[in-house]
Amino acid sequence: MGNANVYSYLSLQKKNIIVPMVTGGKKGAYFINGTRGFYSSAKELIEHQEPISYLASQDGYYEIRENPIGVFIGKSSFEELCDWEGFEEFDAELPKSEYRELCRSGFKFKLPRIPTQLLAQLVSFFMDYTEYNVEVMGVFYFDIVHERYILDVPYQRVTKTSIDPNYTFFPSHMIKVAEIHSHNTMLADFSSIDDNDEVGTMLYGVIGKIHRGQAGKVFFDIRTRAGLAGKFIPLDPQVFIEGDLRSHRFNNRMDFIEYPNDWVNKVKFV
Repeated sequence: MGNANVYSYLSLQKKNIIVPMVTGGKKGAYFINGTRGFYSSAKELIEHQEPISYLASQDGYYEIRENPIGVFIGKSSFEELCDWEGFEEFDAELPKSEYRELCRSGFKFKLPRIPTQLLAQLVSFFMDYTEYNVEVMGVFYFDIVHERYILDVPYQRVTKTSIDPNYTFFPSHMIKVAEIHSHNTMLADFSSIDDNDEVGTMLYGVIGKIHRGQAGKVFFDIRTRAGLAGKFIPLDPQVFIEGDLRSHRFNNRMDFIEYPNDWVNKVKFV
């Protein structure tokens, strides 16, 4: 995906995907501080993009990062940025806010969606451990060589409300895309513990209210979000997972299916 496409003003309503957007504006100053760039217009950002970019918008500043997973845009506070050398001078030279460009938080996914079959394996694993009243987790990696997903359950120490994982090492062509953990019978809401733990620029999910139904069905609720180095962008699950999953719906359901036997050897109760 080229930069010009990344920052176009689009909303894909059919798929319920919010795409980051920046439009209009006039040329102004920008400056670079290490791997961070500060910009007064989308044009400057596109032409001089750094790994971590900040755009001055009508309602403040937005942090923009792009990696193999997608494009992440989240709101930043003035206080968060003012300690960077040169920022206050940059801010003082900007036009008044009403003359700046528009921007909003959002995420654009660049990979294929996670297959339903893999999520069903993870949900089935979660179901079994809900009966022990503990949380467990799985991690989805995308193999850019073979263009397929791998679902890994790392070694983990677990309680009812926490998980301490020892992540599996994978070669560099395996991209860590998403971490999804269970909340057993509790609500599928991200906790303050989750907020403190989930500091990567990647995707996250939590599955709760898990219970076993008739005819081998597992019922659950799900929440998903994009993480931007400690900031969070709420997402519809369908943005990066195949199927008809909905947040705030306790009757999401999947067939209970078999999962690798060695997963149970990777979980330790504490």
